[in-house]
Amino acid sequence: MKIMFIIPTLKQGGMERVVSELANYANTKGYDVSIIFLEKNSLFYHLDERINTYFPSFGYQKTFISKLIFKIKLLFYIRKIVLKVQPISVFSLPHKYNSLSVLALFKTKVPIYVSDRSNPKNNIGFFQELFRKLMYPYANGIIAQTRFAELTMIQKGIRNDNYKVIPNPVKVLKFHNTISLSPKVVLNIGRLTSGKNQKHLIEIFNEINDNTWQLIIVGSGPLQQELQSYINEIGANNVKLAGSSNDVDKWLAIAEIFAFTSISEGFPNALLEAMCYPVACISYDCDAGPRDIIKNGENGILIPIDNRQKYKEILKEMMQREDLRNSLKAESYKLREQYSIDKIGMKFLNFITKK
Repeated sequence: MKIMFIIPTLKQGGMERVVSELANYANTKGYDVSIIFLEKNSLFYHLDERINTYFPSFGYQKTFISKLIFKIKLLFYIRKIVLKVQPISVFSLPHKYNSLSVLALFKTKVPIYVSDRSNPKNNIGFFQELFRKLMYPYANGIIAQTRFAELTMIQKGIRNDNYKVIPNPVKVLKFHNTISLSPKVVLNIGRLTSGKNQKHLIEIFNEINDNTWQLIIVGSGPLQQELQSYINEIGANNVKLAGSSNDVDKWLAIAEIFAFTSISEGFPNALLEAMCYPVACISYDCDAGPRDIIKNGENGILIPIDNRQKYKEILKEMMQREDLRNSLKAESYKLREQYSIDKIGMKFLNFITKK
């Protein structure tokens, strides 16, 4: 049986990582898997050599007309390949291209399922929103990462009779020998963007002012220079920007606490990976994601998103109490099975193939 994914690229990112794992998993289950890429790109994530890949021979310039022509070409490109391959099901993501994918397969009788991967409350623009409302009812199903995402989309008037909540699987973790460092490590992993809110974490950590701990932030992004300048300005010698890493598990192995300050999420892969490793986790309760993973006080700590003082108090308490950290880890590692690729992958395949 043939199934197909549609995604812009397989560059480094949470959505891309999930697609690579779902595609490889489907391949191991005997499906003939194909991926249509919507942009020319190199593959950051590994794909089984048996997976068929398709890349467009055209691109676009950063002008309105060029982008419009590019999207028109994509319509015919997607339709041509799908009709050639004749899969039993197509899965498209993210929202930026989903409506286009649904339109491309209109009247082909090939089932198509879509999924949005960012915070469902994000403003995606008037025309994107209108296009989504027009096209999503024609999709055979919509996968939401969280119950909150499903409800928010319904409240926005995105109609479809077949919603399904399926979270991301946790990636296969590489377990390194745990190393106890001095000073101990508070860890944050994520792109250096305003939504990930790392400057806020640096401020809080610096105010706690405990030299027996260090804060390490793993990731790169547009705010890297600004954050480094701020660290230098306040003289936070125990805060380190470690840059991006192809092996974040080695950082999880040395961390005592994972501190998540994101204010906007679709589904927080980095938080889930830290909890499954396990590392004791604290997170703001942003709109989507953390509350689906964390049972507050049992396997992690959730802080109201507008309560900066509470976050600082609880983070300080976690730094001081090894017993608290150990009790959180003892519960959070149980998430490994719940979010394993075997469980999530099978839910996904059953949904898009109607099993």
